[in-house]
Amino acid sequence: MRYWIRLILWVLVLALGFFGVLCLRFDHSVTKRFQAEVEAVPCEFHLDATQPTHLRIPFHHGYEGLHGCVLYLREEKSKFLKFQDASFLEFSLLDGDTVVVEGDNSTPCKEIWSDSADHFSGTPFAYLWHAAPHLPYQDYTLEVEVKTPQADPACADLSVVVHYHPCSMVLLGGFYARIIGIVSGGLALILALGVVVWQRRRPAE
Repeated sequence: MRYWIRLILWVLVLALGFFGVLCLRFDHSVTKRFQAEVEAVPCEFHLDATQPTHLRIPFHHGYEGLHGCVLYLREEKSKFLKFQDASFLEFSLLDGDTVVVEGDNSTPCKEIWSDSADHFSGTPFAYLWHAAPHLPYQDYTLEVEVKTPQADPACADLSVVVHYHPCSMVLLGGFYARIIGIVSGGLALILALGVVVWQRRRPAE
């Protein structure tokens, strides 16, 4: 009888330990994907905004960007240039020659939402899209056209980088999984120690 009890207890220890490992691995994968999305650069380019310019730049789409996808001025330019908005530009995302997303050039720069500002340098100045449009993950083309040339000579070479704005709430599931994993692993360890102590006090007959 004691043999079967010990066997059941050891199975329970293994099950708790295995479940804890699964939870911790899930937390790691969620955190890793979030960090990769924050650091992803689907597109970057240089733009001469002092004259009419028309560009088509490859855009590699690989994440949702739940809070949107934003055009940023790299830090060296954003220190000197303070655009009110991106109304001097028109831009859109193309699949072949088909427009799949119309860029937003009217939202004031100061109203562009971001909870990822600590992860990269630069100043947001235009939404490519608000919230996730659920586009298939594939290669697209970003079309950019300067409609109103700027007089400031510093605009002759704007360094633009595109970033996703992931939702930090996705980390909540990973956080809960981490807590459950730690508790499950702790219970497995406590139970294993208890079984070992019990076996030593009651040697098998």
